[in-house]
Amino acid sequence: MANKRIDYVIGFNADTSKLNTALKELQTQLNSLAQTSVASANLTTSITAIRDAKQAALELNSILSKSININTGALDISKFASQLKLSG
Repeated sequence: MANKRIDYVIGFNADTSKLNTALKELQTQLNSLAQTSVASANLTTSITAIRDAKQAALELNSILSKSININTGALDISKFASQLKLSG
């Protein structure tokens, strides 16, 4: 019996517009929180937590930007996963 071979390509496109919008909204809210005077007994800890969250949002934005295929505009899931692993 002859060997038969079937090749196929599976594509995956992700609409990242809602994700990018949510990320921008998160950054806006974090900036607002960082600038708002917070009446708290532990203000230093709160400010540190806000700064850490802002940094994480910026890092996620960078990872998303690096993971989008510039030719197709689609999110490359394997590259996204790889970038997440590299970030720790």
